[in-house]
Amino acid sequence: MTGITKDAATEAWYWPDIASQIDGDGESEALKVMIAGEIEKRARSHASAVCAHIICTILGYSNVRLALTAYCIAHNIGGLSEESIEQQAKRLGVTKQALSKEVTRFRDVYDIEAMGALKTNLARTHYRDAQKRRNRKQEQNGTRKHFTFN
Repeated sequence: MTGITKDAATEAWYWPDIASQIDGDGESEALKVMIAGEIEKRARSHASAVCAHIICTILGYSNVRLALTAYCIAHNIGGLSEESIEQQAKRLGVTKQALSKEVTRFRDVYDIEAMGALKTNLARTHYRDAQKRRNRKQEQNGTRKHFTFN
């Protein structure tokens, strides 16, 4: 065979369409399936890496229940946000400040906005700035107090 084919309708001879074979027009479905498979494979690989990071982070805590609870609250997983921070902290045997601090840490790491009774990122910024201003005033008067009395 020389690569020339015969068209039955017109008895004409023609060369195969090389451009469509190179572009893959004839095998678009097979190509789509192959691409979808590759995307799924890569997505599973990335998801596995993320899960490994999360698990290692949580297992790195001395109080794994605290870390897991804080992670779930920060991500609003499992309906834990319905129960108050104080109730959950009591159940874990820690202070509400300790639990709140860990929730805030996970919010910062994963860039999650606050929900429920937790302070928003904007409110946290304002509180932090106010604390810095207070500390500067204390350092200026040298007594580590807000006000000085004679």
